[in-house]
Amino acid sequence: MFARVSNEVRAIQAQAYQLQDYTGGSEVESITLSVCLHVWLIYLGHAINPSLPSGQQQALRRSYEQLCSVSEYMEALPWHQLRDQLLEAVAPLWEVQETH
Repeated sequence: MFARVSNEVRAIQAQAYQLQDYTGGSEVESITLSVCLHVWLIYLGHAINPSLPSGQQQALRRSYEQLCSVSEYMEALPWHQLRDQLLEAVAPLWEVQETH
């Protein structure tokens, strides 16, 4: 289970790095942000595991809860605010250490 969590978290981190480069607000970028939000919710929903150390569980839960909150009003946000909200929501994932 630890390897799976690590892979999911790494996938989110990799996508977050790419989102940082979004500056134009094109339709493709806006759609990608919307898709990332839903995919990240699924990844985090699967990644939260009671057998993980409490620090990792808390970081995953914080991100999940923030993403849930963003999903409630994402349609009203301009693309750049949605990008910033997504990046802020996954910031706790940088605390998650890779475990094997």
